[in-house]
Amino acid sequence: MRVAVRRRLSDADAHASGKLHTDHIGIVLEVTPAHLVLRPDAGGDHRDGPVPDVVILAQDVVAGRIVPPRPPRRIPPHPVR
Repeated sequence: MRVAVRRRLSDADAHASGKLHTDHIGIVLEVTPAHLVLRPDAGGDHRDGPVPDVVILAQDVVAGRIVPPRPPRRIPPHPVR
């Protein structure tokens, strides 16, 4: 299942970024009463290899919702000669 989760940042991260929350979009791999694990799925180019899974503590979750699958990548049209 693909979800969007908003989590509260730590005091240090909030101070450094000037924001209180951050959002994660990913596929749910694990849910426990203490945390959830997401495999990031926001698209983009991962030239440096796979993006590591994200562990979010349950106490830091502010909101979440199920989101639809990412749309298929559009292939640019080929020029007609």
